[in-house]
Amino acid sequence: MKLTQEITNPDQLKPSFSNLFPYYEYLGIEISEIQADQVSSLMPFQDRLIGNPMIKAIHGGALSGFLECTGLICILSALQLQNRFKLKTQEELAPPATINQTVEYLNRTGPVDTRAVSVITKLGRRVASVQTTAYQNDKVVTRAVSRYNIGELFAPQAAK
Repeated sequence: MKLTQEITNPDQLKPSFSNLFPYYEYLGIEISEIQADQVSSLMPFQDRLIGNPMIKAIHGGALSGFLECTGLICILSALQLQNRFKLKTQEELAPPATINQTVEYLNRTGPVDTRAVSVITKLGRRVASVQTTAYQNDKVVTRAVSRYNIGELFAPQAAK
């Protein structure tokens, strides 16, 4: 992963995440809002995301990937905003790895934009947990609980 500037506030994070992950870019995800422990995002509807053409429902894999990407951005944002690591010009970092993700498909999706909100439920030294909920027209359609390995690189630096 490559970020091109040092980031010091939430507004600078939005453009920095636009090309981090190829699938993120493929889905067309847009970051709406970044807070210390929460991220909101949008996945605009595209015909190529349809899994069932009879009812124009979004493919479950696209929804799952959308929730996973939003969770990853939430973790990276929180770690950066808490100064647990610094992103310098042209520095390369290994992104957090997904340990597991449980997805609940609660309602059928339609051919409309999908919003998601990720909230950190635990941010430890090596593992972070996130709950992400996806909405269409203010109706919950999918929910995921994800765990990410944030590893030693993101662990707090020892005080000197």
